[in-house]
Amino acid sequence: MPFRYRDRGQLAVIGRNQAVAQIAGMDLSGFPAWLLWALIHLTELAGFRNRLLVLLDWAYSYFFREPGVRILPQGPVSRIPALMEPLNSPVPPRSGRGEPS
Repeated sequence: MPFRYRDRGQLAVIGRNQAVAQIAGMDLSGFPAWLLWALIHLTELAGFRNRLLVLLDWAYSYFFREPGVRILPQGPVSRIPALMEPLNSPVPPRSGRGEPS
């Protein structure tokens, strides 16, 4: 069966309990759009186990106010290449004791 794209609309989470949605000619915002995003996201996951694990992870994060895994650079963007510099440099050889020489 060939792949067929189905446009289901647009959804975007913009904060805790906040989202915007445009689906089937309807415009939603706030908590209803956020809840709709969560439900659609869960239904699109493959397998019951994945759905359950994601739901439990979200519930834990929601009730205990754990932040999501979002790493945003702080400060000017021009610092990012400088932060990547050590990753691009060659690795020095190690001595026999497991410490860098």
